[in-house]
Amino acid sequence: MTMLLDAIEEARILVREDLTVAYANRAFRRRYGIKDATGRRCHEVLFHEVRSCAECGEACPVQKAFVTGAPAREVQHRFVPGGERFVELTATPLLRADGSIACVMETVVEQSGVRGLVDGAGVVAQSEAVRTVLGRIARVCARDTVVLFTGPSGTGKEVFARFLHENSRRAAMGFVKIDCSGLTVEAFEREFFGTSRERGLLDTLPGGTVYFDEVAELSLALQVRLLDLIETGRMRESGSGVVRVAGFRILCSSRYDLAQRVREGRFRSDLFYRLGVFTVTIPGLDERREDIAELARLMLRRASPDRPMELSEDALEMLVKRSWPGNVREFLCLLERAAISAEGHRIEASDIETVDPDSPDEASVPLAEFAARWEGSRKALAERLGISERTLYRRLREAQGDALQPEEDKGSR
Repeated sequence: MTMLLDAIEEARILVREDLTVAYANRAFRRRYGIKDATGRRCHEVLFHEVRSCAECGEACPVQKAFVTGAPAREVQHRFVPGGERFVELTATPLLRADGSIACVMETVVEQSGVRGLVDGAGVVAQSEAVRTVLGRIARVCARDTVVLFTGPSGTGKEVFARFLHENSRRAAMGFVKIDCSGLTVEAFEREFFGTSRERGLLDTLPGGTVYFDEVAELSLALQVRLLDLIETGRMRESGSGVVRVAGFRILCSSRYDLAQRVREGRFRSDLFYRLGVFTVTIPGLDERREDIAELARLMLRRASPDRPMELSEDALEMLVKRSWPGNVREFLCLLERAAISAEGHRIEASDIETVDPDSPDEASVPLAEFAARWEGSRKALAERLGISERTLYRRLREAQGDALQPEEDKGSR
């Protein structure tokens, strides 16, 4: 084993469950100038820290791998003289014959500055705009600060929220998204306190992260609940008076101007100020055109895993030059259509539909009329509009002036 590790050019160490190093390969010893790391703790040899990563507020991939039994990846961020240092750590469990974990092999890849990367969540950062975003996220990864992600619809705010979570000390504890669109007090209670048959997030997500998507659409009553949760770290169950400690971190997002909503009386000013402590604005795709080529490669790989696809130079040039009002969501939909249209493994400019005549346009045609003409499912219509199904039904109810019940999908008849 040690001979094989020494033959690998990447810096790697074998780490025991107590975080002591069992072996450091030649590349690691050469890179960090350590003759013998055996017996020392991994955080000592990597970061010269007496305390573990978890004690320093950072996520530890080794501990996560021992807990989950699966490979884990984290990006550690440090400020050093002359700039920033990013260390990408990948921990892979090595099993004994009986299936138990003998130790974890940790691969160490170090880069200085905010790096252009494609991570498991799909973050592409070739552009300066996204590198700036990652720099802001890096400042709060090790903290429990409430973060508000803002930006137009379709920019991928949830992707960046997950990126923050995956690079925090809470990564092993889970990430749960709460859709605030049309969320009722009863549904809120069920989500967090559970029912007689199912446990809620207060029991199943200790130490994890809760992401409130489109927080601007919370009712005023639930805005009070969220504010109390943020300020006290506790939740009170309606009717029973039971108070529970909430150990999770809170992230939020909104595509709306919350300050304008406060002026309109639709959003509480005290919650607005509380969420405004640390904001991260996600740029639209038009502001990050340098990312388009890598985004296309990533999205085509995911959209067509069994059929490798690539873009021709003309097709890529067309994508880079055109405008993207629907941002990354629109970009993904267009690539999926192009992959279907292409006859081989190469997408040409002629395969790309620059205009979609069936695309809903709320600005020119009433939503109810679009829904009546739409040939697909309600879910597909909601995705095309960049909203949730719950929000779609609510808007249709408002447009029609009566209670609209979820109907059978047209596409399933």
